[in-house]
Amino acid sequence: MAASASKTPAQETAGSTHAYFTIGSTKEQVPAIQGTPTAVHNYDALGIKDWDYGYNCQVEFSEPDGRVKSYDNSCGRLHVRIK
Repeated sequence: MAASASKTPAQETAGSTHAYFTIGSTKEQVPAIQGTPTAVHNYDALGIKDWDYGYNCQVEFSEPDGRVKSYDNSCGRLHVRIK
């Protein structure tokens, strides 16, 4: 009997050809899915890092764990899903 793998963030969704990321995805998963950000902003005192993917498209990572804390997909171009 073959073991079935469970889906995790940053894997392809059933019936979709696009991968996605979500809250909790890593800094390695996001650029693999979304590509290189256009800008990176470090807010060390706040323990966050923002990656910009154009106007109204940002991904915020918590530090030091480097996981997605929040995002703004107002532009509609981020490959993101809510769990």
